[in-house]
Amino acid sequence: MFLYGAFRSLFVFRRPTTISFYYRNLPRFFSEEKAGQEGPLKEIAFNDIVIPKEKIIVNYVRSSGPGGQHVNKTNSKAEIRFNILDADWLQDRVKQKLRVLQRKKINKMGELVITSQEHREQERNLQEAFAKLKQIIFEASKIEKERIIETDPETEQMEFRRIQGKRKRSDVKKLRSGRSDW
Repeated sequence: MFLYGAFRSLFVFRRPTTISFYYRNLPRFFSEEKAGQEGPLKEIAFNDIVIPKEKIIVNYVRSSGPGGQHVNKTNSKAEIRFNILDADWLQDRVKQKLRVLQRKKINKMGELVITSQEHREQERNLQEAFAKLKQIIFEASKIEKERIIETDPETEQMEFRRIQGKRKRSDVKKLRSGRSDW
């Protein structure tokens, strides 16, 4: 019941100005490990992402769409999956962000499923599926910046000029309409 109340207060009643609010507060609710075990937050470069292929489950299934007689005989669609919680090669914050951003691609067992059927060969589809996974992990590893909108307080002179401009524009529109009060 506590978890439901936590979700309810997080997603229903509060309206944060930035989406990073959700990611900062998610570790309290989803993490199995204690907070603060990881080092300082830093972004991962795209080329630094290493996906251990031995920890990814690879399946080949029949591809959909047109293709003649050959499409009914070959399994060219590549499907890769891994359990997000068991992925020890990902940081906790990346796992949590993946669970939020890719929630439609996660099945009931907690596996992230990525497919590719762009090409006719299994190898090319497998390479493309791994490229998609790498891109997804890169997007999840980005650190959201706190957006601060700073506006200068309006001085009396600035307000006077703004009001004068509005009055001038109003007078021009009144003259165009053919109606005038004077």
